[in-house]
Amino acid sequence: MQVQTSQRSVIEEVSYRREGIHVSLIVNRRQRTARLVDFLAGNFPLKQHRLDEVARREGIARIYTFVEKEESLGWAKVGYAREGTIPGYYKRSDAYLMGRVISDPPLVDEDGGPLTKPADTAAAEKILTQAKKLLPEVTAVKGLKIEVLTDLQVTAQGMVPARTKKTAAWFDERFLRSGDRLNVVAKGKTTTQMITAELQEPFGNAYVQIAIVPTKTDEARVLAGALHGLHEALKAREIGCTFAMSPVDSPLLGAMFLSAGYRRTGVLSQHLAPGEKRGDAFLWVRRTAGEGDTA
Repeated sequence: MQVQTSQRSVIEEVSYRREGIHVSLIVNRRQRTARLVDFLAGNFPLKQHRLDEVARREGIARIYTFVEKEESLGWAKVGYAREGTIPGYYKRSDAYLMGRVISDPPLVDEDGGPLTKPADTAAAEKILTQAKKLLPEVTAVKGLKIEVLTDLQVTAQGMVPARTKKTAAWFDERFLRSGDRLNVVAKGKTTTQMITAELQEPFGNAYVQIAIVPTKTDEARVLAGALHGLHEALKAREIGCTFAMSPVDSPLLGAMFLSAGYRRTGVLSQHLAPGEKRGDAFLWVRRTAGEGDTA
């Protein structure tokens, strides 16, 4: 059996082992993306060909992976673009985020080599400029009541947000198939907001998700406060950096991340599918260890 899959769910692991290739794809069925975990180095052209075959069969629109610098050149040669960086992802070294949009027919360069559809960085820069102008309005609220809860506590207290038009399209969609998560609830005078951090403790990093997309400045301010609370909770667990992904079309969401000390370190092509149309995403990073990685 070449390909093994787990029971179908929103997040599903698909493994491929053949021809000297051993990869695992963490497939997000809702977003139609797959995060690639590569267990063997080398033979990038054959991997790219086989991965494209798996992607088309599984209905995947985009594959991305995190690699160290020495592996990035091999992936770039087979059509994966370097779209962002996460400083300290591997504790003592950085990760390059390499992504590829699956096109039919495949995009190729003048020499017939594989290409990927690039992100609209010009449009992203305009949104980032708008986000910076909103910063004075979304400074984190002081005096918030902050609670750090486990998944079991969130469920027991009935705090899991229902999936609505306001619910972030990426909330509850794990980075891995399992792993500890911290949930931070911030209660202000007019609103209560929640964020979740999925921990990769062997690497010392955490993947942050926002439960509800902010549509008002008071919601964004409370969310920024929740992110600061998360920062303190993660420092106690020796988590060195946090990262998040958000749609580029929300200046308010961008301002919230900037207010909480995050830097935009990448623009990811066609990474999210909140509706019928796919859209680019910002990659946000904050160093928990306090190395000056602020906006």
